[in-house]
Amino acid sequence: MTFWGFQDGHTWLTYLPVKKPDWPLIFDSNLQPKYAFWGLVDPSRLPEDVELTAKKNSFTAIAKKGTPVVDGVEDDIWKNAPDIDISVYVLGKGSTGVGKVLWDENNLYLFIKVKDNNLSKKNSDAYQQDSVEIFIDEKNNKSVEYMKDDTQYRINYENEFSFLGNPSKIKSTSVITKDGYNIEVMIPFQTIKGKSGIKIGFDLQINDDSGSGKRDSIAKWNDPTNESYRNTSGFGTLILE
Repeated sequence: MTFWGFQDGHTWLTYLPVKKPDWPLIFDSNLQPKYAFWGLVDPSRLPEDVELTAKKNSFTAIAKKGTPVVDGVEDDIWKNAPDIDISVYVLGKGSTGVGKVLWDENNLYLFIKVKDNNLSKKNSDAYQQDSVEIFIDEKNNKSVEYMKDDTQYRINYENEFSFLGNPSKIKSTSVITKDGYNIEVMIPFQTIKGKSGIKIGFDLQINDDSGSGKRDSIAKWNDPTNESYRNTSGFGTLILE
């Protein structure tokens, strides 16, 4: 078992990515053992009301069949696609949004509307910029690490692509709106063909820089952790209908 530190008085998590209180280790700043310590060493010493389970959501969303034109305009074909609220805060309390999903045999299509009153890409690090992230686990394995069928796509408000996935195979468009921006994207399936009834591991994320030059808010659809970039176990489930 490996720990990335010893006690809460000396940890980078208190100042990165933003300055905040954080208590990630098994000893507090006075070098006293915490419940986490006893949970590992002797669980019998824990109070009865301490649960040794991580918080998880298990949201399910519906994707309707359809093939839209990827132009950043919410065409009529999107009207029957249910809203997916991106409002589970992982960091801060900034921008939120709504996503919709369509599918056909070869592709997944997403239309994401972000509410953001201060668009920013001051920071050269892509993850610190105003952007959306799309997480897909085609086989819905809910695994503790990324497998060949798992992808993460990041697209900022100026339609710049970054991170996992192949940008030459996706098609995306961004449109600035009066209260934020829209992203419309086509993502080809890698290991499956679209078919009614298929269940896919799935999540959406909105990164927000309020103007400070660094990401100070993260909102998700399902996963309440910041582990989605390396761990699919917290993804929700998308059902192709």
